[in-house]
Amino acid sequence: MFSYLKYFAIVSFVLLVAITLGAVVYSRSVLTGNVIMGLAEQSNISFGKGFSNALAGKYFGPGNPLDLAHPELFAASPDFAVFTREFSKYAESLPLARAALFLPDGRKIAERAKERFPPEDSRKWLDDFAVSGNGRVVSAIIGDAWDTGGGDIFVRSFVPVYIGGAMKPQLLAELVYDVSPSWRDPLKLQVYGTGIILAVFVVLYAALFLSINRAEKIITTQHEANLELAEAKIRAEAESQEKSKFLANISHELRTPLNAIIGFSEIIKDEVMGPLGNQQYKEYTSDIYASGVHLLSLINDILDYSKAEAGKLEIDLVEVDVTKIMKSSLRLVSPRAEESGVALIDNVPEDHFVVRTDPKRLKQIILNLLSNSVKFTPAGGKVTLYSWYNVQSDTLIIEVKDTGIGIAPKDISKVMSTFGQLENEYNRKYEGTGLGLPLSKKLIELMGGRFKIESQVNQGTVVTISIPKEGRGGQHAA
Repeated sequence: MFSYLKYFAIVSFVLLVAITLGAVVYSRSVLTGNVIMGLAEQSNISFGKGFSNALAGKYFGPGNPLDLAHPELFAASPDFAVFTREFSKYAESLPLARAALFLPDGRKIAERAKERFPPEDSRKWLDDFAVSGNGRVVSAIIGDAWDTGGGDIFVRSFVPVYIGGAMKPQLLAELVYDVSPSWRDPLKLQVYGTGIILAVFVVLYAALFLSINRAEKIITTQHEANLELAEAKIRAEAESQEKSKFLANISHELRTPLNAIIGFSEIIKDEVMGPLGNQQYKEYTSDIYASGVHLLSLINDILDYSKAEAGKLEIDLVEVDVTKIMKSSLRLVSPRAEESGVALIDNVPEDHFVVRTDPKRLKQIILNLLSNSVKFTPAGGKVTLYSWYNVQSDTLIIEVKDTGIGIAPKDISKVMSTFGQLENEYNRKYEGTGLGLPLSKKLIELMGGRFKIESQVNQGTVVTISIPKEGRGGQHAA
């Protein structure tokens, strides 16, 4: 992209320079030239009228001293010398560098030159003289039109002179005007102005190039950093998947001996094979049993989450009476709530909501949410389970609301991360792996539902899940 910008800048700059120079040349050759030549034309007309009135009618024509029919007698006539002196005075009074009179055949009869001027191409001079002989005023520029130094610029004109109402010019006047100031000053302004404009554009385009180069370097650096981040992300995802597989395998290996511990401790606790000899043995076996059940619950959560991360968690969608699942979950959590001094409130309608979902995973979600709320609600608080059907979205809404310790909004993302807990391992008050909420969110999304959590510190937490009636979602974790 930036390479194209460079090419565009170069091409546009070249075009700009060409257009600017072309505009200068045009304005110089057309606009300024037309103005100067127009002024010269006006002076030529004034000269022609003045000469005809002041001198031509006095010395030429019938009854006058000089006879144009016999121009060879001019030099011998004393009136010719008087005429040439008067012509010089007349020319002296005009802003002319040179004034000369010619007969139509090219013979010069009078001249007055104030200053020298550059020689002119003889062919051009003769051509313009011939055109003027046909009754037209012809003008041309003499000198270097682009000279801004000491050179002089002149305008040479041939002006036909008519005497006594003649149809053809009897005399041709050559008039040369010094237009150097009028020509050179605008040229300097044009040259200097053009130089300033081009200098400004050079600075602007240099700044543009520097900006483009800098942007290229920044984008190149950013692109390389993005590639490194992408590679790091791929490595991290691969490592995470390997860890998930490892956790799934190790959790599975741990469950087998734990089931044996739980099973045998339950047999001993219930004295199936006969009474124990010491009461403390019974208490110990009860503790072993409770610890084993708790440990198995933690391992099951880790195993489920690991399977979900590894894409191996199975979801079986069937038609389920969700009301029964919610009532059953409340009964299971009730003993723990009573033990903690937390009121467990049933706000589930008696209507039976039937949706297509996985009953085992849904019950696991509701139990996780209820147990989590009870665990983080101080004695005297309350945990409420709500549910209702949203007709517009065709989904069942389940909400668990507590009056517990709550979570700061900025910390919700941390709580929802894998094994995320706000307290460190030294001052943590509450047991658990921190997988309850992340696992519940993962499970509900696998069943096509949505998970939402809102919380404020010391004001409690509200977790809302929505379950589509027709159970959208795949059969396995993606």
